[in-house]
Amino acid sequence: MKRTRIILYIIILFLLNHLLVEAQKAPMKWGKVEAADLQMSSYLPDSQANAVVLCDYATYSFDFGTDENLYRVSRHRRIKILTRAGFDEGNVIIPYYKRGGSGLTVKAQVVQPDGSKVEIAKREMFDEQVYESRYNKRIAFPDLLEGSIIE
Repeated sequence: MKRTRIILYIIILFLLNHLLVEAQKAPMKWGKVEAADLQMSSYLPDSQANAVVLCDYATYSFDFGTDENLYRVSRHRRIKILTRAGFDEGNVIIPYYKRGGSGLTVKAQVVQPDGSKVEIAKREMFDEQVYESRYNKRIAFPDLLEGSIIE
């Protein structure tokens, strides 16, 4: 009887464990840039910084029903360009694996210091095959200015 009760508690613990993993909210939303981030002209902890990563988070989801897309990763990264030397952050390479018809979906944009947004078109993103099923997605963010934010 005691052993059955312990096994029951362990099963309940495992069933409720996923609630703890999904309890955090995303720290930012796509395209919603705070005014304080746009007005930032230097980074106080490092006044010599050329660029600052404002936020970088990812979510993972699993689909056990299909063989092709077993898992999906969504990543959101936002970088503030502070100086001309920080323009190098505008050249992004994203490595990924491509199996069958599945690939990589990317949204990218530049938020100018005045708050205007420049969406990066799909034709401005290039796929480069590295190995048989390994690719790199290359993005060169256009129209960067000091004070721009890329995401």
